[in-house]
Amino acid sequence: MVSLGILLLPLSMQASTLEQQRERYAQAQAALEEQDMDAYNALRRQLDAYPLVPYLDYREFSLLLPTKSVQDVNTFVETFKALPFSETIHDRYLYQLARTGNWKDFLTMQPDVPRGQALQCYYYTAKLQTGEPAEAWKGAKKAWLTGNSTMMPVIRC
Repeated sequence: MVSLGILLLPLSMQASTLEQQRERYAQAQAALEEQDMDAYNALRRQLDAYPLVPYLDYREFSLLLPTKSVQDVNTFVETFKALPFSETIHDRYLYQLARTGNWKDFLTMQPDVPRGQALQCYYYTAKLQTGEPAEAWKGAKKAWLTGNSTMMPVIRC
């Protein structure tokens, strides 16, 4: 009976550690919501082995997305490519670049025609704004023939 207690001790210690990590994870999420980055960073450093930590990294990265470079976003997307939020970050960054009219970076980030209609419109707008009108008009013509109203900004140019 004593030997069973000795065997179970490491399991109870692991459960306690897991519970502590859950608590720190919840605290880190709360710190992010309050944008208390000092508290968040202190908690985040204690969670490297916690399995849900990539989701904390995603939330932090999302919060700071307006300050990120194309290289930062590409690195983040590559690091977390197996997780569903990597595409979300990629697309949100493209929308941010389009809103700010940063067409050169838009095309660096998205060198090929994207899959969504709105992003395609921005893609062809970027082509037009960066000196590739033939490519832009090709996309606008295709949209016109398919009735894609999201392409009107390119068509109006």
